[in-house]
Amino acid sequence: MDSFAEHVRLGLTAPSKFLSSGYIYDQTGSQIFSEIMDMPEYYPARAERSVFDLFKREIFANLGHPAHLRVLDLGAGDGRKTRILLKEFSTLGCRLEYFPLDISPKSLEVLSREIRAELPEIEIFPLAGSYEDALAEFPSSNLPTLAMFLGSNLGNFSPGKDGEFLQMVRKALQPGDFFLLGVDLKKDPRLIQKAYDDAQGISARFNLNLLTRINRELGGDFDLQNFRHFPVYDPETGVMKSYLLSEKAHLVKIKGLNLEVNFQAWETIHVEYSRKYTAEGVQSVLENAHMRLIRNYSDPQNLFLDALARVNQ
Repeated sequence: MDSFAEHVRLGLTAPSKFLSSGYIYDQTGSQIFSEIMDMPEYYPARAERSVFDLFKREIFANLGHPAHLRVLDLGAGDGRKTRILLKEFSTLGCRLEYFPLDISPKSLEVLSREIRAELPEIEIFPLAGSYEDALAEFPSSNLPTLAMFLGSNLGNFSPGKDGEFLQMVRKALQPGDFFLLGVDLKKDPRLIQKAYDDAQGISARFNLNLLTRINRELGGDFDLQNFRHFPVYDPETGVMKSYLLSEKAHLVKIKGLNLEVNFQAWETIHVEYSRKYTAEGVQSVLENAHMRLIRNYSDPQNLFLDALARVNQ
């Protein structure tokens, strides 16, 4: 049984049902997330792009103006924001080796094709799979490396797991390498709530795609009309949680798992966790992973932060 099937069985038989948002990112899920990044309510993508537009040259300067650089892009997606930096670094005369990492091979295929067309001077080495598996394939080198984890993806880890993830990334890097971390900042709760509960229903379609994937790959008979997308933000903890809420009592069968799952009316499936940080919190989690903060970069409205750090000797 593959990891997706194992996860679905574990999550849907737990006392409090859950499914990991990481499994939403099949080809369809990745396409829907590209739509989310263009939503008027979804400020994080625009804010981070503005950070790179404003500070791309300064970021390169803080890397020491390398003549040759490896760029490891963790969770690359469509690479829109990364391209801003790649194009600038290349324009400044840096030879680049680009290692986009993503769970979706199809997304990597599309990204690689687009990068080769737009920036043919860049060498591309796609890494498909989970973070853990793909990082294990990342080759060591004496060349300087910039690892990037953008888009506030760190906030998707449950408490404590964000630090464990950074420790795993740290082990794949060498002392003196660099790490660029993008995080969403705490702000007006109403602004955050709208970003995860848009009027067009794209966020709902994104999370419901997980049930569609179970139907397609595991022979499930989920009726999406029985579920409602329900996001809740807690301003005290800075945590946004998204649920799929069963609107009535019903039974779901998953043939591929030989499993029947009972849902009570208003029972939840927890599908997404997104933590919002403070600048102090970012520095702390980097230091705990043995990385030294060099500089924080933020957009003019202070909605989003990209922290550049260096791996300790």
